[in-house]
Amino acid sequence: MIVITGYGDVQLAVRALRAGVMDFIEKPFNNQDLLDRIHQALHLDKKNRHAEQQRYEHQAMLAALTQRERMVLDLMLDGASNKQIAAKLQISRKTLDIHRYRILKKCRQPILQNWQKRY
Repeated sequence: MIVITGYGDVQLAVRALRAGVMDFIEKPFNNQDLLDRIHQALHLDKKNRHAEQQRYEHQAMLAALTQRERMVLDLMLDGASNKQIAAKLQISRKTLDIHRYRILKKCRQPILQNWQKRY
């Protein structure tokens, strides 16, 4: 949302921005400036929708994991080696390989490689 007002003040602008307004414009304004701000808002909305969709997909993938697979994944994301993960979970390397295979299959390997946040 972009607010356009002829009677704005700092307090009103702060309240509007805290309420989620993307931008606050006072009259008179330049038409091109308004168009630029609209394009910025649309770009930000598209970016936010894409990020939300990715979060939803990641959460769905995590929900598909068993408790043990989730434990393995958490250790993988923390940077633990296969040897460290197997020792910590008290499982064989072969069992760990099976868990890793199932995780990568359920989570589609390319997404795992680019994961920046843990959800």
